[in-house]
Amino acid sequence: YVLVGLEPAISNYLIFVAVLVMFTVSMSTMIGVVTSIAPTKSTVQVLTSVLILLNMYFCGFLVAPEVIPRYYGWLYWWAPLSWAYRALLVNEYLSPNYDDPVRGTDFTAGE
Repeated sequence: YVLVGLEPAISNYLIFVAVLVMFTVSMSTMIGVVTSIAPTKSTVQVLTSVLILLNMYFCGFLVAPEVIPRYYGWLYWWAPLSWAYRALLVNEYLSPNYDDPVRGTDFTAGE
């Protein structure tokens, strides 16, 4: 965590770990639901691959939420990765590392 330059405060680290644990539990639950519904292993593999692909594509990292077509907008709010990604960004950018104002503006780098 600290080795990649993120905020070294223990509170930020604990929030980071909690977000990752909650994301892991939510994805495990979603994949568990697919596993309990699908009749064969190959069906499970296909459905979970599609589920993970949609999760990655619509989380806001690969495609910005403003660019996602309106009729696919619900996928952004459905994807657990979008919630985890946003929580990790807020956790980092609201830390004291980003309290210095940006040159020529009244905003800090975290805002």
